Amino acid sequence: MLPSIHFSGLEATARPPSPKQLSSDGPKPPFRARRRPTGTMKPNGMGLVDLSGWPKEPESPVDPQLGRFAESLKHLCGWMPAARPTKYAAWILGSADEFKVDPFLLAAFVFDASQCRPKHKAKSGLGVAGLSVPMHLNFIKDRTYSYWVRETSGWKPRKLSIGRYLFYEAAMLRAESSIYFAAALIRISMEQCPHNDGAFGSVHHRHPISHVVWGDRVRGTDAEDRILIARRRLIRHYLNSDPVATGRFRSLNLTSPLAGVPRKITSKMGDDRDGGRRRHRGIDFASPRGEWVRSVADGVVVLSGAALSDGGFKSLGKGEAPRWAKRRLGAAGLYVKIRHADGLLSLYMHLDDLRVVRGQKVARGQIIGTVGRTGIRASQAHLHFELRHDGRHQDPLELLGDLVISPMRTYRGLRIDYEQRRERRRRRRR
Repeated sequence: MLPSIHFSGLEATARPPSPKQLSSDGPKPPFRARRRPTGTMKPNGMGLVDLSGWPKEPESPVDPQLGRFAESLKHLCGWMPAARPTKYAAWILGSADEFKVDPFLLAAFVFDASQCRPKHKAKSGLGVAGLSVPMHLNFIKDRTYSYWVRETSGWKPRKLSIGRYLFYEAAMLRAESSIYFAAALIRISMEQCPHNDGAFGSVHHRHPISHVVWGDRVRGTDAEDRILIARRRLIRHYLNSDPVATGRFRSLNLTSPLAGVPRKITSKMGDDRDGGRRRHRGIDFASPRGEWVRSVADGVVVLSGAALSDGGFKSLGKGEAPRWAKRRLGAAGLYVKIRHADGLLSLYMHLDDLRVVRGQKVARGQIIGTVGRTGIRASQAHLHFELRHDGRHQDPLELLGDLVISPMRTYRGLRIDYEQRRERRRRRRR
């Protein structure tokens, strides 16, 4: 219980909490904890303090069709060579069926690990699934993965055949084998979780996929949140579902500018900027670079182009955005402004690509660009989103409602808010 933390009022009136580790009074596990190489992964605090704030995850479509699944995978991953979506979709569906795991979850894991890039290399892992070979080698012998599951009488050994490929670095850099091993590890994690949570001091989490990311000790929940958001995006596209429009401004129904709702917000209106010299005028969506950005309501594009470093604006036509995205632009970067009914304006900033032009009519949920980091000097790619009416900024958190999750519900958001309030008090005393 956290009685001094008030989420509804978007205020933190006490020192922010830290994630609590689970404990176990059962027998000690007969194996050493699997973990990523030391120093390659750290929790970022973007997990929710109260995990019950997430709604129930949707069921996956039964017996997905290869062609439709390939199209949805291409939509999720972004640009891919012509033959790649079908090949990857076939490998994902085949491996998921072999190991009896959710293909939509497997595809989402692959996307989050590498954005579907087969030659992806990072200190934490290799290949399209971002797997760490040293993390698992001690558990593999004769193409069999040995692991333990806790039962009433104690820890019992189990084995899973992974005989199709050798588990080594070169195999991780081949998409087919990397996807195959990712499916196997998801299967193992589903059997072991939650048995190994308390045994290795994991933090509370919602899904076994966290163990594929972290190993036996889960240190944060942002990774599983990203993967499950990607899964929701994939399912939505596969089913061709209409965007959820539960937000409201007067007579307007609003949807989220990013699919896979609810989406986490990393920065709210009023947050300090430039050392407290100005305040944030919108909200920032956590998002991977290249994700599709959508209009929140029907409207007409009034601006689509580049904010210039001298304060001016350059309207851009179709196909011109990629060239301008490489230039040094003003703080908003490439952005789109749309006029809706009831005098509402919506703005979408830091885009990498523009899919609309000035004067174009757009429908609610229509793609208008992609998430990027144009105009950003230091932070990662994200979508800066604003709503304005009669020259005044409206709080998107209030208008979008349950389509978004306030940063004040995350450990990081509470810490930042606490630090900003403390710094404001210091400035007032000077």
